[in-house]
Amino acid sequence: MLNECLDCFRYLASRCEPELWFQVDQDGLTVLHLAVISCNSSLVREILFNRTNVYELKRNQQQHDSASLVTALDKEKHSPLHWAVITNNLEC
Repeated sequence: MLNECLDCFRYLASRCEPELWFQVDQDGLTVLHLAVISCNSSLVREILFNRTNVYELKRNQQQHDSASLVTALDKEKHSPLHWAVITNNLEC
C-alpha cells in the first residue's frame, strides 16, 4: 500500500505546477505539514526530494525554494519541524 501511495505521489508531483507545493489548506498546512503530522516519513522524504528536483528544473520560474517549504508556518505558527517535535514524530 505504501508503494502505491508513493507512486501516486510521484505521478502527481511530476505533473503539478511549482506553486502548488506552497498551497495551504484552511489551517495553513502545506503538503509537508500534512505528511509530518501523519508521520509518513517515506512521504516526507519524497516531498523534500521531489520539491528540490522541481525547484532545480524550474528555477527561473520559481520564487520559493525547498527551505521555504520546510520553514512554512501554519495558522498556529508551527513549521513542519515543530509539528514533528510536538507530535513526537521525530522520524519524520
